[in-house]
Amino acid sequence: MRGVSSNLSKKVPKTRCRLELLSTAGRIATHPLLGRSRLTYRLRFRVETPCFCGGAEAATEPCIRAASLRGALRFWLRALSAHHFRAADYALFGSCNLSSSVTLTVDTHRFNAEPSGRFPPEIAYLAYGLTRRKQIPCGSEIKVSVSFSKGADERIKRLFFLSVCGLVVFGGVGARTRRGFGTLSLTAFEPQDESSEVLSWINAGAEEMAEVAERVIQESAELASGFGEPENVLPPVSFASDGAEVYISRQNYGSAEAAHRRLGALMRAFRDYRTSRLARRDHDLIYQFATCGKIDNVPLRTIFGMPHHYFLRNLQNGVTMSVTLTPGATARGITRRASPVLLSVVPTNNGATIAVILMRGTFLPRGVPILVECQRRRQRKVENLPPRSVSRHPSWQAAISFVDNLFRSGEFASLRLVRKEKA
Repeated sequence: MRGVSSNLSKKVPKTRCRLELLSTAGRIATHPLLGRSRLTYRLRFRVETPCFCGGAEAATEPCIRAASLRGALRFWLRALSAHHFRAADYALFGSCNLSSSVTLTVDTHRFNAEPSGRFPPEIAYLAYGLTRRKQIPCGSEIKVSVSFSKGADERIKRLFFLSVCGLVVFGGVGARTRRGFGTLSLTAFEPQDESSEVLSWINAGAEEMAEVAERVIQESAELASGFGEPENVLPPVSFASDGAEVYISRQNYGSAEAAHRRLGALMRAFRDYRTSRLARRDHDLIYQFATCGKIDNVPLRTIFGMPHHYFLRNLQNGVTMSVTLTPGATARGITRRASPVLLSVVPTNNGATIAVILMRGTFLPRGVPILVECQRRRQRKVENLPPRSVSRHPSWQAAISFVDNLFRSGEFASLRLVRKEKA
């Protein structure tokens, strides 16, 4: 990540839109960022990995909206706030009975969107299904105005900026952020005060990034504990979960692309049936189903998320077959299962490093089967076979083996996480 500066070289246009004009009007001369009722901070981000983020309609040109950024920040706020996630969420972003303490405005301008084209093989492996979508190219800049009510609690402002740190270190915006896409680096912010100074923490090297991430997690949980009562049940992604494990590489990569390629290479090697015993076992299970039509278990690698796809060539008589595993609860709105293994490109002050997060928990609700759908092709004829239903859910063996291999390599540092007592 490039060095973070406390002053922006260019002013954010005040007439960009009516919302921003209202939030920046009537400023006091002694403090250029202090209005009659709002205190405004300006942040500048840089897109480090290909970003697939669109507007309200999928057919529109790629853009990063305030709603998208707000949603990503809420996600990481809840992950960082331990058992007080709901109270912290309400304090910052509001609820049915409470207005939001923060207003986000994104400088809306057209990006030079470009077709995805061809990614390097390692990144293409992570981009499955995205290659036909337009992307916001790396290097694009995003200017964001963040406004708080005058006299807002300093804890609220500081916790918000800690969630920005969480977004930069662990996540991103848009599609496939759990595979390293949509990574943002913070290149500038103003003003720098007691609340926003936490943003300077992430301007660190790869060797210090694990310590920085621990500091963000620890302080976020401590601040959130002052906003209300703890919750018994945690969100699916929470650093306070007993099943949470976080690993950050000590290796500095020359660029975000190099770090992203490293993530793809790690995942590809682990899931390649030619080199992985676990992957070979899954391949044999699906091959047996394709030839015999019977299946009573699911591949172990299904734990990495669904839909989970296989494509088998050169079966009997020139038949090819595609097999897809999905949650079998369409009526309940459960058609996907996000990966509990999050791969992240982490911007540093002289390049980038990588992070891997494992969030063990309930894979699917009890009673939800896994649907195995199969399509057979012979020459130009396509035949959809009757789907099969499997009641068993995958074990966590594959995900645990993946992170264990990383830790044993010596490249990754394991983070100490907050374990709060339940209510």
